[in-house]
Amino acid sequence: MWPVVLWSHSPQFPISAFRHVALRSLKRWSEASHAASFLIPTGPFHSRRVRWVFRKAFRDAPARLAVTSIAPEQCQSWWKKEQTLIDFQNEVVKSGFYHVRY
Repeated sequence: MWPVVLWSHSPQFPISAFRHVALRSLKRWSEASHAASFLIPTGPFHSRRVRWVFRKAFRDAPARLAVTSIAPEQCQSWWKKEQTLIDFQNEVVKSGFYHVRY
């Protein structure tokens, strides 16, 4: 059985604070319940960053993590459409920021 983590932005918390609290809570729960694996659905462009964040948070946990894109078809010919080109460029900047900041 794969617990599914739904990741959303809450207006009450800055995204970094929400991310930190959510990851710590999930890790504690996984250790207490002996969860063996997680399936983390995400968008196509930020799946690498999500994988990096979760692996960093769970680096000393025995649980196996799998990140999957819920819309991989958006990555086909991404450079030909303005919106997907912008999404890709934004993700490059965000990934760089996350690796420097966290």
